Amino acid sequence: MPGLGASFGRGGATTAQQDLANADCILIEGSSMAEAHPVGFRWVMKAKERGATIIHVDPRFSRTSALADIWVPIRAGSDIVFLGGLIRHIIENDLFFRDYVVPYTNASCILSDEYRDPEDNGDGYFSGWNEEKRAYEGDSWLYKGGDLSRPQRDLTLQDPQCVFQKLKRHFSRYTPEMVEKVCGVPPDLFHKVAHALAAASGPERTAAICYAVGWTQHSKGVQIIRAASILQLLLGNIGRPGGGILALRGHASIQGSTDIPTLYDILPGYLAMPRKGDETLQQYLEHHTKKTGLWVDYPKYIMSTLKAYYGKRATAENDFGYRWLPKLTGNHSFFEFLYDMLDGKMEGMFLMGQNPAVGAPNSRLQRKALSKLKWLVVRDMVEIESANFWRESPEIDRGELKAEDIETEIFFFPAAGHAEKEGAFTNTQRLLQWREKAVNPPGDCRSDAWFVHQLALRLIARANASNDPVDEPLRALDWWYPEDEQGDPQMEAVLAEINGWHTLEMWERPQRRDDRGTEAPPTLQDGIVFGLDRDGKPHHGPQVNGFAELKADGSTASGCWIYSGVLGRDGVNKANSRKSRDYLGHGWGFSWPSDRRIIYNRASARPDGSPWSERKKLVWWDSEKWTGIDVPGFVKGKAPDYEPELGAEGLDAIPGDAPFVLHEDGLGWLYVPKGLKDGPLPTHYEPLESPVANELYSHDTNPPVHWFARNDNRFAPPGDSRFPFVLTTYRLTEHHTAGGMSRFLSHLAELQPEMFAEISPQLARELGIKNGDYICIVSLRAAIEARALVSRRIRPLRINGKRVHQVALPYHFGTAGLVRGGAANDLLTISGEPNVTIMEAKALTCNIVPGRLPRGQGFTEFLNKYAPQAGPITLHPEEPPVGADTSGGGHATEGKE
Repeated sequence: MPGLGASFGRGGATTAQQDLANADCILIEGSSMAEAHPVGFRWVMKAKERGATIIHVDPRFSRTSALADIWVPIRAGSDIVFLGGLIRHIIENDLFFRDYVVPYTNASCILSDEYRDPEDNGDGYFSGWNEEKRAYEGDSWLYKGGDLSRPQRDLTLQDPQCVFQKLKRHFSRYTPEMVEKVCGVPPDLFHKVAHALAAASGPERTAAICYAVGWTQHSKGVQIIRAASILQLLLGNIGRPGGGILALRGHASIQGSTDIPTLYDILPGYLAMPRKGDETLQQYLEHHTKKTGLWVDYPKYIMSTLKAYYGKRATAENDFGYRWLPKLTGNHSFFEFLYDMLDGKMEGMFLMGQNPAVGAPNSRLQRKALSKLKWLVVRDMVEIESANFWRESPEIDRGELKAEDIETEIFFFPAAGHAEKEGAFTNTQRLLQWREKAVNPPGDCRSDAWFVHQLALRLIARANASNDPVDEPLRALDWWYPEDEQGDPQMEAVLAEINGWHTLEMWERPQRRDDRGTEAPPTLQDGIVFGLDRDGKPHHGPQVNGFAELKADGSTASGCWIYSGVLGRDGVNKANSRKSRDYLGHGWGFSWPSDRRIIYNRASARPDGSPWSERKKLVWWDSEKWTGIDVPGFVKGKAPDYEPELGAEGLDAIPGDAPFVLHEDGLGWLYVPKGLKDGPLPTHYEPLESPVANELYSHDTNPPVHWFARNDNRFAPPGDSRFPFVLTTYRLTEHHTAGGMSRFLSHLAELQPEMFAEISPQLARELGIKNGDYICIVSLRAAIEARALVSRRIRPLRINGKRVHQVALPYHFGTAGLVRGGAANDLLTISGEPNVTIMEAKALTCNIVPGRLPRGQGFTEFLNKYAPQAGPITLHPEEPPVGADTSGGGHATEGKE
């Protein structure tokens, strides 16, 4: 699982937010933390007060930049070159923390002789590329001999096939001069950052990195984060106080929605979704169970998950209901079924907590897709654009859609606000916290839990009245939750299931007796700890106290193994704890796993178990056990000098000086030998739309990217003169995502009342634009209108001798609410990063046309003039040939001529 063990791309942040105060240097890149995450930013300011150097790398000078010691303006989409330059600087100048890198990372591991790097031929491909499948076959990326658990190692780091030497060669051309040529960052400014980071390394000092969607929303987003993890491993900053990588989330529970996913390709706790070919439980387990490391217990986690889903119906005889789980047959992402909507292959959709009519890429196309549905359920607190597109969208205004022709029947369900419902949410730093209900929601407003619960009861009732085999998974569900007086499921009962319990059929419930010796009636606490269902009957045995108690024999159930421990046998809801007892916040909420605040914290001690320094001590070996300030992320009684016997399995196979227990080798992965779809090392590719070609490799874009190309989702080729400017989007403090929670509020609407585009004074002079003028921003997909904000906060950059301008747009506006404006996401492409299928929203190309955007039929003429929509379709030159299936569902080239 590279997401948890190497890239941190889907897993949680490696450190607690308040631990940022212990950093000696903080690099913020891919985020304007002061504006978008102001509460967490207070710890950055605390670190600065203590003498830390704050670095902000961003195309715009923002409030974060104003509070930083160093601001680095950079071309959007070039982060891997900048980070790669830092990696090269650290290696070439022997500035890496050798005493950490050699024992704790896979720098010394010997790679297969078949491995080939993009540097070997300069074409941008790793070994194993299959052009027909447009995918990598990664066998050549493995360690020599193919065994990840016991790699051959050269602790001198001199073997030409060792990871360190391959890493050194891979980034050898990422020089300060190349950084300037690709990123627009002058060498003196680059060296200023490099020196500050290198100085925050070693036994006495650490540095932290913070990022947000400015890194993730790219066609190589996971690899940008990988580059950051390489840098932090080289500097010895993972698992240590004031170190780590903090993934800044944009919602209260975005972290929770990946832990217990709203994603199509993983199950709770980052378990893999079964795929075609995993027809039996045995086949599935063979693909995902490791012989060494923590994933040796994969069967315990998946079997406990199945027991949580299906209860008594999940038995050893039917493989615990495994056959009821759906199997992936391709790319089933949101973008794939968007195209199904457009093509009339989908009848209806439930829309909850999302507003694709303005909040999703190519939202002009999203609105057209919604108009093809037969029915649409929208749950929100206000009537957002996805609910009223049929009467108020730009397409209605222009005559592209007519309300009388749209047959979509829309059901609007009013939703409860966050103060009107209870439950746990999981924030940026993996911290589960409990939200208590302040008031009941007004009128017909209901919580998300109420809606899903009541919908499930109705669907299960329909399934129970059916004999159709397709309904069997619904009939098998164990939907047991007790309800409150409003029909909401009791959320502590849901949390109890997520935590996990001993199943009732394998546990005899002890009798409770009162002071007189007679059996006591069940209490609410009994209902949580011992599980009483809606009818007051015992449903399950007592809670487990942590994931170490989970079993693979059906005797335990757990909705999400990594959360196990949040509500244990004592019945205490630790997410609701409010008494912090140390600087890491223990006693306030519950941080997965096991209330550990800093992941991989065995690395905070030397190989011999003693702290690296008194100043940076966190956990250590006290001659008998691991102890310290945090919950040790290691087997408690495993001595630092422990060496596994030949053939040892699971955690018994992990040496006493190998902190990264999720990996089969126990090492931090500078190089990823298995698990990523676009290469074992981060490599610079240009964005899918770029004003320049790739300076490093002959291949411009990330080879296995999902293009999702069709005639209404086209891509401008590199250097297209019609779209000479870099386009990026960003977030305002005063508004929230698609605007449904902010544009309808008068005080926030007044603070940011109008859509604007931020451009430099130089670009404004070139185009004859004054501050406050109306301008049109045009891409190959759409055009929107905005006011010009002419500001020195965004500056032109010199890219390979060419002056390149950048245009920055906030993405919060739409056609509903008190304040309205063009939707920035109309301009974006639909695309998918190879590992997680996220769109590229932070680096595209556009043009600027002074003046107002024509309305009605005039819009079509305007768009055809500046971004011709008719005639032969010219798609990106690196897109796959006609007929190639790059999206998993066959839509990638539909409409291509």
